[in-house]
Amino acid sequence: DQYLFACKVYNSRILSKVLAAIQLGKRETNCQVIVTESYMKFIVDLEDKSFQATATLKPDIFQDYHFPAKPIRFAVNLSNLLDCLGMYGGASSMTAAHMHYPGLDNTLVVALAEGDKVTECSLKTCRAEDLLDMRFGAYPLSSKVVIRSEILKEVIGDFEGLTDKVRFAITPNEVIWSGTGVSAECRMTIPSRADAFFYYECSRETDSQFLLNHLNLATKTASRETTEKGTLRTNSEGMLSIQHSVRTSDQGPTCAVDFVCLPLVDDDI
Repeated sequence: DQYLFACKVYNSRILSKVLAAIQLGKRETNCQVIVTESYMKFIVDLEDKSFQATATLKPDIFQDYHFPAKPIRFAVNLSNLLDCLGMYGGASSMTAAHMHYPGLDNTLVVALAEGDKVTECSLKTCRAEDLLDMRFGAYPLSSKVVIRSEILKEVIGDFEGLTDKVRFAITPNEVIWSGTGVSAECRMTIPSRADAFFYYECSRETDSQFLLNHLNLATKTASRETTEKGTLRTNSEGMLSIQHSVRTSDQGPTCAVDFVCLPLVDDDI
């Protein structure tokens, strides 16, 4: 009763695996945490305010999930949280993790239990800042495709070292990835009927350019820690949403990890 929320998961690697997918590089990065009856969300924005990563944990991955009467928000350093969860090295599947949050401006308590060993970490939290509202869903959906994760990662990887900007175009008939470097140009076309896709729908053509760094961040876990499918969506504003489902175990539920990329405008190109 002394906590606004408390939860327990039997294997700390489940949390580590999901949260590592939204770690964007800098150790000082804070992630915002939102806890409700229906989910726990961890959200990270890049400093340029054009890229957002969200990990959503549903109550069914927890053995205990005591939610607050009203949604609560706070911010915590993501790297420090991952360090705590990996304190026992992450090799064992027998490390249970408990998290408790007493209230605003208090610490997030993370307790790891393995056999007779119990280690407790107290992480400083702060007030959550206003979230970057990407408003992806506020605009009409233009396309939605479900693609093989390994193919998506391979396509993005082919632009490494060539350019720092990649153009993504989608029509009812095909998807086109292209980029131009100093001395070379790369263009890849995947027909809508190709085996690369599990699902393909495009009601409106879109053609936008994105930073390669953003696409790399959004695909870094594809095929390694995720299910075999990734979902790409575009809206009428040219925004790109990339979603993966991260495996929590061989037979257990999955957790959604979403990335939203804003397109480059003329001044950025």
